[in-house]
Order: sequence, then structure tokens, then C-alpha cells
Amino acid sequence: MDSIMSIMDKALELKLDRRSVFVALGGGVIGDMVGFAAAIYQRGVNFVQVPTTLMAMVDSSVGGKTGVNHPQGKLRRAVSPVWSQPLDTP
Repeated sequence: MDSIMSIMDKALELKLDRRSVFVALGGGVIGDMVGFAAAIYQRGVNFVQVPTTLMAMVDSSVGGKTGVNHPQGKLRRAVSPVWSQPLDTP
């Protein structure tokens, strides 16, 4: 959650608005983290994922699911309630 808070702090510092786009360049953990941050920042901003590992590419192909781990309780993974598939898919 510290990483999510760092993303939120930077977004607020830069005064990003609802037209902003969060970009995740990296593997699955980065994609989940940035996707979750994009989903909760100002009730959702646009999000682009650029996976750099084969596993992240497969994971990204499903689309719309993001989450973060939480150390307490039985719920170990919280999935964001935001599903948004691209409108223009080849």
C-alpha cells in the first residue's frame, strides 16, 4: 500500500485531473498496482498498460482486473470494481 500512496501523492502533487492517463510500464505487479491506482484516483482515470514480460502480456490480455495485497484478514487480494474494455479492439 505504500507504493499506491506514493502514486497518489505524486498525482496530487502534479495536480492531475480526470483527463490524465496513468501508464504502467512493467510486469504484472506494476500493472496491478498502477491499474488499481488509476481506478481509485478521482474515481477513475484512464489507464494504459505496457507489459514487459510474457506473463504480464497474458495477464493484461484478460483486461480490467487489478488488485493489491493486504496483510490482514482472510481477503488477501482486493479486486477493483472497475472493468472497462477498450472500444476499438482489432
